[in-house]
Amino acid sequence: MELDYSTPEGIGPHGLYQMSTRSYNSHTIPVSTHMALGKMVNKPGAEGLHLVPLSRITQMRPSFSHVDESIADATATTTEDDLIKAEAEASKLERKPLTFQKKESERAVLARKSTYAYKKMSEESELWQDLEVHDKDSSDAIAVMEKVICPAGHEALMSETVKQGYKKSTSAQYVSTLNYLLTKNHDQMQNENTEEASGVVAKLVRLMQEGWPIPYSVLKDQFRGSVTDEMLLQALGSCAFLVRGNFLLHSKLLPLNPSIAHARTFILFLFQTIEYVHRSRLELVYNGDDQVNPEALLMVLKQVGRKTSKGWKLKVEDDPTFAEKYPDTLLAHLTFWSSQLRRFQPLLDLYRQ
Repeated sequence: MELDYSTPEGIGPHGLYQMSTRSYNSHTIPVSTHMALGKMVNKPGAEGLHLVPLSRITQMRPSFSHVDESIADATATTTEDDLIKAEAEASKLERKPLTFQKKESERAVLARKSTYAYKKMSEESELWQDLEVHDKDSSDAIAVMEKVICPAGHEALMSETVKQGYKKSTSAQYVSTLNYLLTKNHDQMQNENTEEASGVVAKLVRLMQEGWPIPYSVLKDQFRGSVTDEMLLQALGSCAFLVRGNFLLHSKLLPLNPSIAHARTFILFLFQTIEYVHRSRLELVYNGDDQVNPEALLMVLKQVGRKTSKGWKLKVEDDPTFAEKYPDTLLAHLTFWSSQLRRFQPLLDLYRQ
């Protein structure tokens, strides 16, 4: 989830980064202590405080993407620098003696997980989840909160457990019998899965860093059976768009300024919804925008598409077999593009004029 809030008037015009709004991104973290959602109920027979234990919470944290973008701009390299770097990389590919790496110590693991790079990777590897938002007084919200109330049958079981717990031992042991937090072994497995998923996402980002559309079969071959379809599709869901059966890296993960990244996503939206895109109409949409000029639009079109007699079309052919093999993944991405319609509606109206 990403929410934008207006920057206070006394802060916005000052400092190195002058922003009219501030973004907050969600980040899911495990609960390390006993936490619960509570609801006071006044219904006859169900009076009291009803608790629902929590095993995961989602925190909203300030986004520092503007800092990352400024650093990327400051460290941008020229073509000559890239050639020198490529030669240095090639020189490192010489044969090296086989060595054994020591197991990472707990202190080293803690230090690695406290870095900003690890935080960014864990955020980018999180999967998209559907979220429904209702007014607190709506019937949908009331129906959800009704589920918080503990059924009478469960209350009787809890009362009996309390009696047995206090007879046998102390209240601390009774609390441990609730056992709604994940076990240590489960947490370890979750951490291992998260690290493996982060590695898959990092490799996918490297493979798709040119911004071109790539068929799923090509991406899958790069892993040579080392990951399952489920894990690979989940990783792609966190870092790539699905357009007509082919995957393209998220615009925010490319070295583009925010305005051009937004325009690129809009162009991909057009490819997904109407197949052919006309450059002249795009230039009318962004007429007067200094950041998204005709040259920038042409650069994006050449990156993701190819010119035909009917207009610009996605660079690679549509892959109808993907929908047949992975209908659930297709539905998730179609839902995402449907949610973007409201975001791009003003631009779409200008494009269709």
